[in-house]
Amino acid sequence: MTMSLTTTCLFNQCTQPAIPNIGKCKFHKHRNKCSIQDCNNQVVVHNLCVRHGGKRLCQAEGCKQHARGGKWCLRHGGIAHKRYCSEPGCGKQAHANKKCIAHGGGRRCQVSGCTLLSRVGGYCQHHTVDPAVENTETIDQLILDLVIDSTSCSFDWDLISQDDDSMMICQLVL
Repeated sequence: MTMSLTTTCLFNQCTQPAIPNIGKCKFHKHRNKCSIQDCNNQVVVHNLCVRHGGKRLCQAEGCKQHARGGKWCLRHGGIAHKRYCSEPGCGKQAHANKKCIAHGGGRRCQVSGCTLLSRVGGYCQHHTVDPAVENTETIDQLILDLVIDSTSCSFDWDLISQDDDSMMICQLVL
């Protein structure tokens, strides 16, 4: 009789199935477990989890927050890793050039003279090329050329599907 026993990952609150003979899921397989007996938390530093001293607490009296960038938590003078806009009175997060988007910190569209922010591939929403529109214009021009020059050849229409986008191609039959 064969019994299949599925176990979950040994880390706290992880419900993923464990890899046989390892006891950890694919995500946790290279992570270490806290060295304190019966603790199934993930190690932060020095083989200890946060609960058992893997992170230092703020040195301010009575504060239970974790220290950030030194001896203090953010409330008591610790270092914030986010950079903020350099414009006076602005509290927004900085992007490029130490400024928020409103003060000129975002990337601009690559089209000369365009002042809009870039969205896709270095271009703004207006200058991003849509392949479906490009194909439509090409097909329209091809049809127009065929109508104008219809006396010199005959043609057949075929519908060809490519990458889930259907496009019509007029094949000339001479």
